[in-house]
Amino acid sequence: MVRNNGENYVLYEKASGLPDRLVNRHILRNSLQTAVSGFCMAVPGMLAGTVVVENVFAWPGIGRLCVSAIFDRDLPVVQAYIIVVAAFFILFNLIADLVNAAINPKLREE
Repeated sequence: MVRNNGENYVLYEKASGLPDRLVNRHILRNSLQTAVSGFCMAVPGMLAGTVVVENVFAWPGIGRLCVSAIFDRDLPVVQAYIIVVAAFFILFNLIADLVNAAINPKLREE
């Protein structure tokens, strides 16, 4: 929101006498797109990061299963893990696009 606060449209709205509540709504709507995209890309990144966390703390889980499959050369398990992580990235990217299109009507045309 801080970055969008200095934009020309914000200065114009403030100069036009628009109430602060409406100005903040316009700023939030434009800032929310970046936050949604960042969050939706962070979630699959956390799933991919389980490999490191589960091996450092010796927790059982999908990350540890993947590492043990790599050492055992169990390629179908490694491929399944990679496909699951890739599917999460694709799914959350789609969710981010749909939410951003709901936030900003201009994106619906594309």
